[in-house]
Amino acid sequence: MASVDSTGHHHLRIRRTGLNWYSAVLAFFGMLTREKKMRGICLCGTVEFEIAGEVPRLYQCHCSLCRKQSGSTSNSSLLIKSENFRWLRGEDRISSYVKESGFRSDFCSRCGSPVPNPLRRTSYFWVPSGLLDGSTPLTVGVHVCVGSKASWDVIPEGGVQFEHLPPDLEAFLACLSPR
Repeated sequence: MASVDSTGHHHLRIRRTGLNWYSAVLAFFGMLTREKKMRGICLCGTVEFEIAGEVPRLYQCHCSLCRKQSGSTSNSSLLIKSENFRWLRGEDRISSYVKESGFRSDFCSRCGSPVPNPLRRTSYFWVPSGLLDGSTPLTVGVHVCVGSKASWDVIPEGGVQFEHLPPDLEAFLACLSPR
């Protein structure tokens, strides 16, 4: 049996329950590597989702489309692997707007909150960070489209900045990798 004491230390107790020592050790290490889960929900509570696994750093897009979609200086988002994303409810209440350029905005049809959507023809979901429950600390690691930011937008020093959208998705994802 694996347990955690009041100081946060992990302990492994093997009882004679039919489990061999190998199974007990696997169970113990499974507890140590338990996946983190975060939930997100729209303003009215109609659309809810969950993300699991390692959470990447945020990116902020400063292009005019993201400013209009978010109503702010930028759009703060995560890119989550599809296998780590799950709808909990309200998927049937999502409406979409797609521009000729391919820019897509999915939103709750009841309250208008932007909600996650599949990232074009990739195995990732775009997830707006403002919907997340806030229990896991997140940091901004990358700013994109800084060349088209609003004149009154001041981007903090540090982090990676791209003048336009990064040309290579894999390189962009590497910049978002947790450190």
